[in-house]
Amino acid sequence: MKALVFAALMVLSVEPAYSDWMDGNDLFKSCELYQAIDKRLLSPLEQTIAGECLTYPKGWLDGHQANAHPLICVPAEVRLGSIVDMVIKYLDDNPGKRHHRGSEIMFNALIEFECPDLVSG
Repeated sequence: MKALVFAALMVLSVEPAYSDWMDGNDLFKSCELYQAIDKRLLSPLEQTIAGECLTYPKGWLDGHQANAHPLICVPAEVRLGSIVDMVIKYLDDNPGKRHHRGSEIMFNALIEFECPDLVSG
């Protein structure tokens, strides 16, 4: 078991460390596994991949909000689960765009939260 977990960590650690390391296909796969959690037992590697459906949007939002001029302004009362639901819906509704960068997927999935100063400006 330890060897399997170690192997999974080694596979994940070779990913490039830049912001666009995930595209919509990767995000879609992770969210499919995330949605399967209640339906079947996932392997440790599948659990890690499923977790990316939560951690990628959360990390993207944290990084995006640190920008001096963010394009997306999510209201404080919106929970992470709602954001994930919006991302999943966008990916389900737009299969032809899943090859786009993860950051582009996130922006398009959350466009309804476009910052007011951009809409009026």
